[in-house]
Amino acid sequence: MTEKNGHDTAKNGRKHSVIGSLAVLTLILAVLKLTGTVSCPWWLILTPIWAPLAFIIGLLAVCWLSDAILDHFGSE
Repeated sequence: MTEKNGHDTAKNGRKHSVIGSLAVLTLILAVLKLTGTVSCPWWLILTPIWAPLAFIIGLLAVCWLSDAILDHFGSE
């Protein structure tokens, strides 16, 4: 479905839904930690915040490393 300004509402809605889901999950885990229901460490409670960023950084590192290896061996 396309809005009047040309933006695809289905794609935008899905993006906000994923971000909202991670925020809700983080809030739920934080509340459970603060109430003493779970005894996980804080780094694990905050995983929904840092895990996607860590995945993207790792993916970029793998791409950069593979490009460097191909450049090194491809120049012969």
